[in-house]
Amino acid sequence: RPWTRPALLLPLVAVCAAVLAAESARLVVRPFFTLYAEDGGIDPAVAAALFLLPQLTVLAVLPLAARVHAVLGRALLPIACAVAALGLLTQFLAPGLALLVLGRVVFGAGLGLGHVALDLRVFAVTRARGPAFAAVETVRVGATLISPLLATGLATAGLGLPLAVGAGLFAVLSLLLIALPEGLDEEPSTTAPGGGTGAAHPSPTTHETDPAPVPAREPRSRNREEEDQHVH
Repeated sequence: RPWTRPALLLPLVAVCAAVLAAESARLVVRPFFTLYAEDGGIDPAVAAALFLLPQLTVLAVLPLAARVHAVLGRALLPIACAVAALGLLTQFLAPGLALLVLGRVVFGAGLGLGHVALDLRVFAVTRARGPAFAAVETVRVGATLISPLLATGLATAGLGLPLAVGAGLFAVLSLLLIALPEGLDEEPSTTAPGGGTGAAHPSPTTHETDPAPVPAREPRSRNREEEDQHVH
């Protein structure tokens, strides 16, 4: 596939940017969350359980992803990012235990549905093959390298800032995803050497040279000589 063509390259760049933003927003909140919860007076064991709560919520909502996608369609991805942003914002503004639990569950629901919807966009744009898909996966890996550095710098200024930045990234992404192309047009059909389409068409000479249709096989009681005379 000639990915240098603008019509094909622009959707690829857009989906790579979406993957980078979504993965960065998801990962930037992880390294210092338990410290943030403990700083709010939560027991370390409870903080560890809260750390795992979004992943458990992702597993819980995955069986519903197909049904939700059938209802929302293209709107699922921006809505899921908005839900994830709301969950992170709840955790940042009110670090009490009850609101932390609620925020973690909402965040996990947005993550689970958003991950499915984003992968569907990636498959639609890249067709899950060739250098385009490799480019998306490279960007995804790059987000795992950038996010810890970003989280460290933010947590130095405040343990809750990674949550605020993650919420902001998801909120902005939910707005920008509306303009993200759904996919690419199908490749044009292959043309035959003579200039027509690749589909095979019977030529006039074929009809002229084809033998007459052979009738159904006669009962075995008839001899071969009678059958040959009938054909001629």
